[in-house]
Amino acid sequence: MLFRSPWEQIDQTGGGAVAGIDSATGRELPYRAWIYRDGWQRVGQRHWSFWVQDSWRRGQLTINAGLRVDRQDDTARPVRIPANPVLPDLLPSVSFPGADSGVVFSDFSPRLGITWDPVGSGRTIVRASAARYWGVGIDTASRLQPTGQTLLSYGWNDANGDLRVQGPELDLVTPIGSSSNYVAASPGTVRSYARVDPGLQNDLTDEVTVSLDRQIARRVTLGVSYVARKYHQFQETYRVNPDGSWIGSDTFALVTWTPNPANCPPGARCPTVTYYARDTRLPSETILRNSGSYKWHHSIDRSEERRVGKECRSR
Repeated sequence: MLFRSPWEQIDQTGGGAVAGIDSATGRELPYRAWIYRDGWQRVGQRHWSFWVQDSWRRGQLTINAGLRVDRQDDTARPVRIPANPVLPDLLPSVSFPGADSGVVFSDFSPRLGITWDPVGSGRTIVRASAARYWGVGIDTASRLQPTGQTLLSYGWNDANGDLRVQGPELDLVTPIGSSSNYVAASPGTVRSYARVDPGLQNDLTDEVTVSLDRQIARRVTLGVSYVARKYHQFQETYRVNPDGSWIGSDTFALVTWTPNPANCPPGARCPTVTYYARDTRLPSETILRNSGSYKWHHSIDRSEERRVGKECRSR
């Protein structure tokens, strides 16, 4: 079975700009403008599935077995975004050729279940099962697509008083800020700081279940079951150096901070604090990879089933 799940998202700011006006003093005071180039993200996803199962019964023993095979892939599709109407020179049109992380999830999910009637009366049933479940969905390509909205921010004076942002009214000499996908040296391109580990694996759940059902009366059945699940191969995003290498602990230096005794209230404890900090900010580059962490789930469930109504017997 083949599933295709393409999606796209278009983000647009009317007029290509947002005006910042301070009215706290009782009059409109223009002070800042946010200039946006449209954002357009297109991702294609494909999911192939195949499964087979069968059941065997011999005497008081029944065995159920199955196998499911899944293959999941995604790609970031090409897009072309028009120039911003307010600052077409600084926010010109951009073309993104598309991207592929190279990661494909090819997963095999075996399942086995055993049902045993030890007495043969149908009053006592023992069940046991083991199964593996993989995550549904893949999200690697969208991280490589830097075509979300691009933002530039400048001081704005609204020289003509129409409360509409126009290019000549912006202080382009001292920009206030920009979004991370903006490349000042090449405004007609966009960039992504994200990477994806080529060895990334799908998240995984392994489950084992054991249960016992016992009919204690004509219409009453009691049951107890134990379930153990292990969730692992989680995916996390980590900061890395621009060359893709890991950020070592040696880039953090020990800092000691001693509070001013004059600022410590009577009876309070104001000890010296030590912590670690970097001399420079962490890089913007990130990588998506498996974290190596896991967690367990254990549970015991009890159940009681009562059948109501009258039985009809024919003579």
